[in-house]
Amino acid sequence: MKQPHSRVRLAVVVGGALGTALRDGIAHLVDNVGDLPVATLGVNVLGAFLLGVIVGTGWSWTPVGRSLVITGLLGGLTTFSTFTIEVVRLEQASRSTSAATYLIASLALGMGAAAAGQALGRWRVATTRIHDEEHRHVADEVGL
Repeated sequence: MKQPHSRVRLAVVVGGALGTALRDGIAHLVDNVGDLPVATLGVNVLGAFLLGVIVGTGWSWTPVGRSLVITGLLGGLTTFSTFTIEVVRLEQASRSTSAATYLIASLALGMGAAAAGQALGRWRVATTRIHDEEHRHVADEVGL
């Protein structure tokens, strides 16, 4: 088994602490809407969007950067385990409609956010390339 470098481990710990603290702060600021745990839904959708942006840009990450942002920060921010137990608890409380609504909304919004994030990331890369090409063209014309 491959042993991670100590800086990679530290990056996961730091990113995870930041992501978890952010999730906890959001959970304390956002109330449920009826039976629906909106804070968990929100952090999971946000995390899916941000990861989509990262994937869409095709950024090349160092192992430390990837561990800090993707594994640590986004991993700490998002929470599949809390989501699943909230669905189970809603079902156990005979709130089947709320459980189904939350389940479907989480999947649909999460997938939509990831796709939108990827599209934004790709758009950003494309517009940056166009901008860079325009600057090179102008520089060539003026002899720089």
